[in-house]
Amino acid sequence: MTKNVFKKNDFIAIYTDVDRDSFGLGKVVEVDDNDIIIGSIDPSGLEDGLILYNISTICKIEKNTQYCAKIQKLMQIKNTEFQTYKFEGKSILQELLALAQNNKKFVEIELQNSHESNSFGIVELFDENICKIRQFDNYGEKDGIGILSIEDISSIKYDSLESRAIFLLTAK
Repeated sequence: MTKNVFKKNDFIAIYTDVDRDSFGLGKVVEVDDNDIIIGSIDPSGLEDGLILYNISTICKIEKNTQYCAKIQKLMQIKNTEFQTYKFEGKSILQELLALAQNNKKFVEIELQNSHESNSFGIVELFDENICKIRQFDNYGEKDGIGILSIEDISSIKYDSLESRAIFLLTAK
């Protein structure tokens, strides 16, 4: 895939593995040479944060499918709206990490296209090479520090519905 395939505001499904029945769905927010960010929508038509994908890991996109139309109809019924984010487009991965760090929002990071949540928590610091995450478990308990290689990041979920629920558990 190349960045030219993606247009801002297109509603698309993104696949990183055609053998799995999972994909990201939402509106294209920003694209740079390496990554794409979509405003994510969950299967019930609710806004589900942002997802960044490394373009090199994307093997298929879909547009204008019956499923896309169904979710868009649910969004209309529920009056679901996307939050507005402004990215400069230089390195949207770096900009998303900065957004997460500044807003103290949870991120879920996938490394090396593992299809797993390899680190979940709050960005403490990052540079061009590493990202340090204060990690939490699914019960809202602190779970140490993760230090990740930026070049190994294949996906980042920012402020998802699931992470918002876990955030509530940390405020006990």
